[in-house]
Amino acid sequence: MFIGAGPAAEAAAAALRPRRDVLAITNSLCVAAILADGRRLAVLGGELSTASGAAPGALVGAATLEALARWKLDLAILGCAALDRDGDMLETDMRLAVVHRAAMAQARRTALIVEGARVLRSAPARVGSLRDVAQVFTDRSLPPALATLCAGWDCRVEIPRAQPVAAA
Repeated sequence: MFIGAGPAAEAAAAALRPRRDVLAITNSLCVAAILADGRRLAVLGGELSTASGAAPGALVGAATLEALARWKLDLAILGCAALDRDGDMLETDMRLAVVHRAAMAQARRTALIVEGARVLRSAPARVGSLRDVAQVFTDRSLPPALATLCAGWDCRVEIPRAQPVAAA
């Protein structure tokens, strides 16, 4: 599976740490650090993005895209900087959007993790549409119009319950 760059992808990587049966492929140095514990892990090369507002530790550019093109992915797990009212996933850095778009094209399925605070917001670089996403994981209900679009596109929306914290 591909795990993209950004805070949502890092949260997904942390949740996947106990799984040893997964080959993780990423363009994020932060995700790689989370998963670097003896598992099968591939880190795509490329230029380290230092763009303002971009995901810290994201690798982007031609070398990243060339490396990604060599993989056939079962699943791409992505975050996004914004999700607009049309169901478009958006990023602040065009180079990161291009990598995430390529990951979607290489994957059989795509899952999006998006914080509710990023919904109905805008950013300049389009990654893709929720019509091409199998599942959205978020922390609150989507606005009704966006939820209706998802239902029409067969994009399942899930609001995972927080895991209870064990008392110390």
